[in-house]
Amino acid sequence: MKNTKQRFLLQIVVLMLSWCPVNSLAMDRQLQAGATFDWWKDNDNASASQLTFPLLFTETIDNLSVRLITAFTSTSLSTGSKDISMSGMLDTKIGATYRLTDTFPFELLFGLDFNLPTGTTNLSKDETRLVMDPDLLPINSYGEGFNVNPTITIAKGWNNWTFALGLGYLWRGSYDFSADLKDYQPGMVFNTLAEARYYYQAKSYARIFTGYTVYGTDTANGKNLLQEGDVFQIGGSVIHAVNPDVILTAGLRGIMRGDTTDYTRTATDQNQNAYNGDEIIIDLGGSYALDSKTTLTMPLQLRFMADNGNSGDRHVGAKKKYSLGAGISREITPILSADFTLKGYYKHDDPTRIPEAYNARTFTGAGIAASLTGRF
Repeated sequence: MKNTKQRFLLQIVVLMLSWCPVNSLAMDRQLQAGATFDWWKDNDNASASQLTFPLLFTETIDNLSVRLITAFTSTSLSTGSKDISMSGMLDTKIGATYRLTDTFPFELLFGLDFNLPTGTTNLSKDETRLVMDPDLLPINSYGEGFNVNPTITIAKGWNNWTFALGLGYLWRGSYDFSADLKDYQPGMVFNTLAEARYYYQAKSYARIFTGYTVYGTDTANGKNLLQEGDVFQIGGSVIHAVNPDVILTAGLRGIMRGDTTDYTRTATDQNQNAYNGDEIIIDLGGSYALDSKTTLTMPLQLRFMADNGNSGDRHVGAKKKYSLGAGISREITPILSADFTLKGYYKHDDPTRIPEAYNARTFTGAGIAASLTGRF
């Protein structure tokens, strides 16, 4: 339940900054279907896997874009002494953005996203163990309530510069999270994000961004449970086109988390450091166009999370993860393209007390993803 809730706003800002007019050959409607498989094992005789079939539909009509995302997933965990599994649909997300271009001396983008509760909630005690660290398996939320996420983004270009400022508000409805946590009401989330890009040559630019997130108080049965601390992030990246066929990328970002208020504790120890410590993420990668229809990619990511500094039963040790992937994209026909990626990672966690106590653990994992995209 400690997911980062900034993805909608970040995607919208990136969309605005990278937008360019479509030419007459581009299609306005797109359907993408695929499959992903992720797996890990640790040094304590535990393993897990997750098979997901996502579906994405988007359509653009003049300045209006609409989208629908849903998926079916099956997750399994083996602890050595017990096997746990769960399958079902995830929540369905629908949304729209409207781009206003000629009214003001800047571009304005309005967004509205909804989360429809088509997934699985009211988890059993065993099923809650399938809500894992997203660094292990990509999906760790199997269902929520009805959520509403309005956003607004302002963007302005000036010579070789592009600037954007985004604001977002996420209201989350109540639902039964588990058999032990009924009428769970997640708190609201308020986001701000600013970004600037400088294009120093064709297809090459440097960007910097910063964001701030404020969380409301989670409640259950009308009682306060938890208020996550504010989150500040800052980072930058460079995308450099060596030539028309080779593009290199490098990025660095930091995430700083504020204190958490846990209302289930006594008054003297409610305030504590965030469950997860501050984090540094390094992204490196590149792409190579074999020809006009085929592109190879190779992303590398390094993540370092500090000890959260809490003692006793709220201690979370330092974490580090190294992941490497390879992918290929291929245009099969003018209206059909395919993508395939393969990744592997190594992860080490220092001793931790929550969500369950365990000694130092090392994980090795792998993932495969394939998709077909049709434009019509």
